[in-house]
Amino acid sequence: VHGDTRVMPFSDWGLRAALTLACEPWSWPEALHGSSWTELFVGASLLFMLQLGVFRLVAWATTRAIAGRRVDGAVRPERLAFLPDDQLSQSLFFRFWKTLTLPFARWFWRWRIVGLEKVPKNTGVLFVAMHTTHNHDIFASIFAVQDETGKVTRSLVHRMLVDALPVLRFLGTVPGYKGTAEALLEAGMWVAVIPGGVEEALRGFESSYRIEWPAKRTGFAHVAMSARVPIVPVFPQNGEEMKFNLFFWLLNKLQFWRLGWALSRAPLVGPLLFRVGIVLWFVASWFFVPIPIPVPVTVHVGDPITVDYKTDTPEAVRVRTMAALQALIDAHQPRGKDTWGALRQRWFSNDQSS
Repeated sequence: VHGDTRVMPFSDWGLRAALTLACEPWSWPEALHGSSWTELFVGASLLFMLQLGVFRLVAWATTRAIAGRRVDGAVRPERLAFLPDDQLSQSLFFRFWKTLTLPFARWFWRWRIVGLEKVPKNTGVLFVAMHTTHNHDIFASIFAVQDETGKVTRSLVHRMLVDALPVLRFLGTVPGYKGTAEALLEAGMWVAVIPGGVEEALRGFESSYRIEWPAKRTGFAHVAMSARVPIVPVFPQNGEEMKFNLFFWLLNKLQFWRLGWALSRAPLVGPLLFRVGIVLWFVASWFFVPIPIPVPVTVHVGDPITVDYKTDTPEAVRVRTMAALQALIDAHQPRGKDTWGALRQRWFSNDQSS
């Protein structure tokens, strides 16, 4: 890799650059000297794919070792998720992450939950929520619920995320497979899902607090109808304002989200670009210096939505759930995204639930 890379064939240069970047980082200046931006992009892309392949192989092996696996296209129930609540909550990782998260959330954001008394305690329940751009509200809510009720909410998340971070299973997190969700609910577990998915998180700040699930997002309705459990809308007031990410703010100002959505719908390469976007978003949301903002956060639990598995349709349940969740948001976040208003609410108001 120490020759004159400028006279190499284009494809050979990209492969050699990727191997150089991966194996000999001390020789980057020499290997990259005089290279065009196109060549740099090809080399970096090949490196990314190489690292992603190795990373996913390790994650796959770890996942099979500590949790469930796929059999004939179905998913065997996740062993960790089906542990009793008291056992799962006493795992070392759960207690460690809870200690890092919950005391800080209660002090810095005055984190609290109201309305838990509405939730049936002795039956499965499907919680439904919106997706913030940063997703830092998820774990604080899980730990707060467990601390107040003793119940560990099982979170249904994107399958790629659990593959990449299998240790999340120790927090009750499972891939969003229909069969697994139904089995958890039928076992009397509390389960949470965000039907808007990562698409809801990537729409930009101007779309904060607006529920606009596409018509195809009826999986949660199928699950609730099959398991015969109620759906409970949940909303973190000031959840979007609790973190400021300069990287996300700049992308939003530049309308990069719109460009990203257009590219993700491109033929052939669209699905790959969408997966890359998910990885970049998740990394940026946690590691691109998200700044905590001391706004009060109150998680509001709405009234349970009864689902009739005989007469309801998945589309009717989807529409009814969207309306209930949007009404809960409008009641407690009438200003939409308003960081300064949330800060005034923290410091100059005795009531943070308005």
